[in-house]
Amino acid sequence: FTINSYKVSYEYENAPESAPALPEMKEYTYKSDVKIAQMENIEGYTFSGWDKEDFRMPAADIVIKGSYKINSHSVSYEVEIPEGETVEIPQSKIFEYGSEVEIAEDLSLEGYTFSGWNKENFRMPDKDVIISGEFRINSYKVSYEYENAPENAPALPETREYEYKSDVTVAQAENMEGYTFTGWDKEDFQMPAADVIIKGSYEINKYKVTWLNEDGSILEEDLEVEYGSMPSYDGETPLKKADSRYTYKFENWTPEIKEVSEDTIYTAAFKATAIPVVYEEQPQDPKPTAPVSPRPVLPEEEPVVEVAEAPTPLAEPESENIEELTMIIEDAEVPQAEIRAWALYNLIAMLITILISLGMVISFFTKKKEEEEENENYEEEDEKKNKSRKSKFLGLIVAIVSIILFILTEDLTAVMVLKDRFTLLMIAIALFNLVLAFITRNRKKERKEEEEELQLIEA
Repeated sequence: FTINSYKVSYEYENAPESAPALPEMKEYTYKSDVKIAQMENIEGYTFSGWDKEDFRMPAADIVIKGSYKINSHSVSYEVEIPEGETVEIPQSKIFEYGSEVEIAEDLSLEGYTFSGWNKENFRMPDKDVIISGEFRINSYKVSYEYENAPENAPALPETREYEYKSDVTVAQAENMEGYTFTGWDKEDFQMPAADVIIKGSYEINKYKVTWLNEDGSILEEDLEVEYGSMPSYDGETPLKKADSRYTYKFENWTPEIKEVSEDTIYTAAFKATAIPVVYEEQPQDPKPTAPVSPRPVLPEEEPVVEVAEAPTPLAEPESENIEELTMIIEDAEVPQAEIRAWALYNLIAMLITILISLGMVISFFTKKKEEEEENENYEEEDEKKNKSRKSKFLGLIVAIVSIILFILTEDLTAVMVLKDRFTLLMIAIALFNLVLAFITRNRKKERKEEEEELQLIEA
């Protein structure tokens, strides 16, 4: 008997094109030991093994079958998430070798920009794949703008960039003359994920303007006058009462009116106009008459001021031809003082004269009784006494004349006129009476001394 030989061959089941060549077919004698050929893995595939292991050759041909299994790998995503933030990362997926892999969409996170994945769509390799990306923090602009600001408003703070969630300190606004900054519409804040415009405005200042009369009384108050505007007085024309010498007419405001920049007080200023003085000439009369004191009268044109007291009207002359007997004397003809005391000086001079005269008269009557009791042995002494009496009576006469002159030169029914041409005369009379009294007193003193000497001699 001859031992038969049989064939052992190999074949693939579902093998890829890239599968290696099959082991060659071999013949083995009946009952001989057959070792299975070894197969290697190929890229993307893993050999799943033959359907038989080593065996003893049977009495028949043998076909050994084997297959390759395609490999599968994972595709995962990796991202570093910013601290304090949350973002959903794509889940890992399994893909077969050689299959098409679509990359997940880019991630988004407020305040950050995603860099994108480090891969685009690809064909799955024979290994696991990790796709990565990163977030970059965004920076945003903070700018400023005015609402209803004047043309000369200070320059706006510069625009700056801040990273998302960083602390932003709002700039300080500059002061502006005549305006008050109402503030920005934001306080310090944390930077959001967007540009920020901070708005602010200037409000024009308003001031109080007070209008006063010269006496300090309030004529008008304007409470809200805008800075830079020109104030105006809208009330009635200011008035000032006339006095015995002047009438007053409103002229302007002091200080000079200017654009408003603060609370301001304006005071009315008046122009004084002297009241013309009218002198009344008495009609011709054989009897001498004293000159009439000047009397102030108002001008023909009515002043715009209110007059406290109207000047005393001139007495009507007895003559029917009043126009012929009245004349206006210019200021240069009758001097007028710049003070109001001259009429008072006339009165004082007269009173001094009267007092001195009264003193001398009283002295006369007081001493008369004493003189009657004295010894009248000396003729010379009588002459001295007579002179003293004459001096005293002369002083009395001077006082009477002073009174008459004062009555004639001063109109006691009206306000006394200022300095006139009789003042010096009244003062001269007073001085004369004073000197006369002094001389009389000295004579009395001398006489008394002589009497004392005479008494000593007699003793």
